[in-house]
Amino acid sequence: LCSPTINAGGFPALKNFITSLVDHNFQNRFVAFMECGMWSPSSGKCMADMLRGCKGVKYDETRVKFTGRPDDEAFANIALLANEIAGK
Repeated sequence: LCSPTINAGGFPALKNFITSLVDHNFQNRFVAFMECGMWSPSSGKCMADMLRGCKGVKYDETRVKFTGRPDDEAFANIALLANEIAGK
């Protein structure tokens, strides 16, 4: 899941999507987060909190964070995350 940080939370459309997942008993899945924000990316925590009640959901330890335009470190983490997901 990927979301910009808006008002210290996730993008409203993504929050609606996650609410729909929870309402439809989302479970036994592997989830990874990408978050961006100009000052303090925090949408990943918001997304994880929303999924907290879902059974069997596992989270990838690599959380991609960037502010503004992704830098070289963010691109490296995106590639790492993609490889981890492809290996699952």
